[in-house]
Amino acid sequence: MCELNLVKFVTIYVIMLRRPFVYSHLNSLKHLINVRGVIKSNHIRVTRSLVSTDQCIVRSDPIYDIPELAQSQGNVSQWLMKDFMKPNRKNLEAICDGHTERFLSYEQLYTQTNSFAFHLKKLLGFQPEVSQGDIIAVMSPNHLHYFSVWVGISLTGAASTTINPSYLLEEVKHQLTLTKARAIIAHPMCLNIAKKAATECGIQVIVMDAPTDANSSLPKSISTPVATSIPDSYDGLLKLSDMLNHPLTKSEKLFINKPFNCQSLATVPFSSGTTGLAKGVMLTHSNITKNVLQLNAFEGKYLLPENSKSGQRGVHICPLPFYHIFGMVVCMLAPLVQGAKLVFLSSFDLKVFLSCIQNHKVSRGSVVPPIILALAKHPMVNDFRLDSLETLMSGAAPLGAEVQEMAAKRLNCTIKQAWGMTELSPGGSTFPDTGLPSSLANRSASSLIGYSGLLLPGTEAKLCDPVTGDDLPSTSEGELLIRGPQVMKGYLHNTKATNDTLRADGWMHTGDIASFSEEGMLKITDRLKELIKVSGFQVPPAELEALILTIPQVQDVIVIPILDDTAGELPRAYVVLQPNAKLSEEEIKQYVEKRVVHYKRLRGGVKFVQSIPKSPSGKLLRRVQIQMDRASSTK
Repeated sequence: MCELNLVKFVTIYVIMLRRPFVYSHLNSLKHLINVRGVIKSNHIRVTRSLVSTDQCIVRSDPIYDIPELAQSQGNVSQWLMKDFMKPNRKNLEAICDGHTERFLSYEQLYTQTNSFAFHLKKLLGFQPEVSQGDIIAVMSPNHLHYFSVWVGISLTGAASTTINPSYLLEEVKHQLTLTKARAIIAHPMCLNIAKKAATECGIQVIVMDAPTDANSSLPKSISTPVATSIPDSYDGLLKLSDMLNHPLTKSEKLFINKPFNCQSLATVPFSSGTTGLAKGVMLTHSNITKNVLQLNAFEGKYLLPENSKSGQRGVHICPLPFYHIFGMVVCMLAPLVQGAKLVFLSSFDLKVFLSCIQNHKVSRGSVVPPIILALAKHPMVNDFRLDSLETLMSGAAPLGAEVQEMAAKRLNCTIKQAWGMTELSPGGSTFPDTGLPSSLANRSASSLIGYSGLLLPGTEAKLCDPVTGDDLPSTSEGELLIRGPQVMKGYLHNTKATNDTLRADGWMHTGDIASFSEEGMLKITDRLKELIKVSGFQVPPAELEALILTIPQVQDVIVIPILDDTAGELPRAYVVLQPNAKLSEEEIKQYVEKRVVHYKRLRGGVKFVQSIPKSPSGKLLRRVQIQMDRASSTK
């Protein structure tokens, strides 16, 4: 891959990140590589997961038990900001735009979030307790005030639903309609589509007008947002800049801080789940707070001065979008709870990314495999001093062991992977930096390929036969079920999908085929879900099939994944035309292209066939079609 194409590939990959599925199926895992030296015995904390006496349930090790998991933290926003105004924190830089170098202190973040929540509550007429169940949509790339918007919404007792800013009109309308959103807060770059969707759904629009991502001449520290020039077409719209800087009186703060049920919704990201069309995942205040606690036990704790290698407060870099569950919880919320400095990018640029690491002395980061690939191979890396880096955690798609090791050696830092899903808020398993089980300490890197980590604290897992549903021994192979405080409440307005995924006893079907080592290391081997993973992002075939069937000339269709060296998988449609109908491959591809976000396009092509494989009950046999496709490609 030439230098230009490598940077372009990484940029496109990060832009494409969307809808919930984090840490995904990491099939090529040398889970932890620390090339600062061999991990010595005095650095090892035994983290072996324990298999119960029935040999079916795998539990996280008691050594990482967190007392707070058994307690209620209340409103997630109040919990997240409980230490923001402490004397040793309030004046520290909290969040910084890596492109413009503008930043907010913890005090500014606290003040603006409370101000926004107050105005939002008054605007929509929220009353105590009534707002629980209301949903507000957010459609924006990463932005200096994204935290205040997301946290401010949940502070009122309402819930957010984050929308990919690259979505087209029908996709936005689908999410607004399904969630019954009361309003949409939209960045200028996607305002036109947001306004059209809002008009059709009969809801209010708030424009996220300040600051813009491109204005790099602004002063570094801001106590008030500097609104940029708003075009005339924005007149009449409510502006975020007017809602962020209202100092609250004691009575106004009490107006916001009413008691409420921590099992109420905090956010509704979208996922295709184990199968089918995109669904709203109901994550509660409790889900989010518990998963932040779980993640910080294995990852975020190293942002604290007493646990970092430098002995300084950690700096976390996030080039991933906050509207994605990975960026939202792992990158935006978890580091700020720890009092770290968060540096974000609104769009990926390798030079800016490297400059941020160098200039801000970044110690940790959350990334995706193409970024690791660039760090391993791009010559530009040699132009920057990156020795502050301690650890990078890669998720969202598989990362090859060779690339992982190459990047770790070049950067002289730890590279690790993890697994999870939106329905887990999103974390399920990962590795503490210094926590290899003693039985694995001397293994070679190649012997660890394919493992996806240790279960997070408070998490249980077991395997079942995907056909009979019977429990299986943990070292055999079966569908992975997870139980823990991070498991979602269910799918919004979709009882059937919820019942298919969640058992009455709290176990959640993940749709992944997995096994555990004797030491409790998770290994994902396959997946049951009918999802196509394009560069780590979900493309539900049922959605494309439903769209293609709206073409009058199409009688039947099945969409399957085909293998691709760069993207992993691409969607391909097998189409049966109506009798005597004429339609070309290009016409179908263009029809789809105009109606879906770019990574859902039929880049795997369109094939015309006489029939589609189906079961006697009429169910599409996608696996049969995949086998037929791969058999024909080898001829």
